[in-house]
Amino acid sequence: MTRPTVLHIHFWADIRNTAGSVEKVITAFAAHGQRYRHMIACCPGEMDAPDEFKHEGVDVFTFYENRLKNRLLNKMFRLGAFTYPALIDLINRVRPHLLHFHNRQELVDAVIKRLDYRPATAVHYHRHFANPLIPSTADVLIFVSQRTCDYITDKTHTKKSWAIVYNPLSLEVLRLTSLDKSELPINSPPVILFGGGGNPLKGGNELIAAFSQLPSGCAHLVLAGNGAERLDGLPKPNIDVIGKLSASTFFERMRRSDIVAMPSFDEPFGLIAQEAMALRRIPLVSQAGGLSEFTDRDCAVIVDPTDPASLRQGLERALELLKPEQAHERNRLLANAQSRLALFHPKIVTAKLESAYDRALVAKQP
Repeated sequence: MTRPTVLHIHFWADIRNTAGSVEKVITAFAAHGQRYRHMIACCPGEMDAPDEFKHEGVDVFTFYENRLKNRLLNKMFRLGAFTYPALIDLINRVRPHLLHFHNRQELVDAVIKRLDYRPATAVHYHRHFANPLIPSTADVLIFVSQRTCDYITDKTHTKKSWAIVYNPLSLEVLRLTSLDKSELPINSPPVILFGGGGNPLKGGNELIAAFSQLPSGCAHLVLAGNGAERLDGLPKPNIDVIGKLSASTFFERMRRSDIVAMPSFDEPFGLIAQEAMALRRIPLVSQAGGLSEFTDRDCAVIVDPTDPASLRQGLERALELLKPEQAHERNRLLANAQSRLALFHPKIVTAKLESAYDRALVAKQP
């Protein structure tokens, strides 16, 4: 029997952009499809002819926006014109049984309206938008955490069918964790990695302030991510800004670090904390949003980013765990973190996703 097909639609970037969290999630889903055949459609930033290629063994199709039409009708005259006719042509040609939209929820109804057939639709929410929109043609909603589900459903009062599907471990992280399971050496001084860039919701400013209260030279703080150079109080001694990195470079920096800090004020899921746990780095995290659903004091150092004393004490606790006499406690925490990761293996997560697809096909609107 032929497997039903699903097309993941990503409007924001090339799926090969390994620095992007959504790209990593889509690729992990697609590469571990079981009862469904997964394909990907993405919209790279460069204007070019549509392309087809394989990525991690998955069929990928590119499509492009009519930017001239968008500039004239939308940006100049604000008419709200639909500017992705190439996507409509692609879907009508490939004819998947189900469309999985990962972003641009406001375009879902416009896409479905223009097709010459009616596929089922899954609409994914990876972020906490200020004014979330629920497409009328959505057959099932996918949320990255219970926190995200509560946020979106409280804001929209939707009655549509939904499922919580955690982000799977990326394929690159899985490859790294299978290579070397020996204990990595501890840096002297220890290295703390922050990957939240300049986003104020990631707690970078608060982390720098707390780090500055530690004894001089006791640790080294590395700030990664887009806009990290704009954080408050820089430059400072023992703080390096490395900015935006590819996923492979970021993972290598993470493996060479000792502590990974994610003191977020709001986090739909918390991918960097998940990756730190997989790479056996000490996670220093808040309990904001989705982070509270897979981290606690048994597997991470927990801090409150709104409390400077909590952040400073959390840093002190994490650094204490790196001392030789704390090896047993450190290994216990890292082992607990590793045990949590079975929940995020792509095969397990994709199976839950495909169960949501089953519901979407049954519930498909006429």
